[in-house]
Parts: sequence; structure tokens; C-alpha cells
Amino acid sequence: MGYGGGRGGGKSFTVCNEGVRQSVAYPGNLGAIVRRDLVDLTDTTMDVMKRYVIPEYEKEGMEFEWKGGNRPQLEIKIGDTVSTILWRDAKDEVSLMSANLGWIGIDESVELDEKFY
Repeated sequence: MGYGGGRGGGKSFTVCNEGVRQSVAYPGNLGAIVRRDLVDLTDTTMDVMKRYVIPEYEKEGMEFEWKGGNRPQLEIKIGDTVSTILWRDAKDEVSLMSANLGWIGIDESVELDEKFY
């Protein structure tokens, strides 16, 4: 799935929301949200997740926990199972692609080199 548009069009929200949706639909899932630079990812995309996406799911009783320090990950508790969303930069695509991911969401895909795909 691809989603494009201008600034403020909801691209980051869509990537974050779809990531949570995939994590909930398939408990125990491991996914990743990726952007070229981790600083941009944490300053913008992660902020969208924290401010807009997580609160909506928390209203439904979902539990979220941030872990990982400088290699952030978001754990989502679904019953007795935990799904995990990794937050990674796209600088080392080999390392990222070697992970056993159930899904990957790319924010600001125009920032990435073609070799990433």
C-alpha cells in the first residue's frame, strides 16, 4: 500500500495507525516503522504515534509500553501476547531486511535511496 500527499495530509498518522492495526490483528507480530534518519523518525513520526494514535487505542483498553532507549520499540499487549513495533532508520537496510518482520511501514519514502526497495 502506498499513501502520498502534501504536508499535513495524514501520511505519518496512516503509517502509525496501520502499524498498530497490523500488530493487533496478528498478535505476536513484529513490525517496523522506518524513515531515513532516526532523529526525524523520533521527532515527527513517533510524536504522531504518541499524541494521536496511541490515545485512541488506549480508549479501547489497549496497553502500550515504550522500550529500547536509542533503539526504540513499542510493545502492544494483546491479551497474553505482545506485538512489537521497531522504530529504525533506513541507513542499514541489510540489517533491517534480515529481521523476521511481519510488516514494514515507511514514512517519507521519498527520502530513501532506490536500493532500499
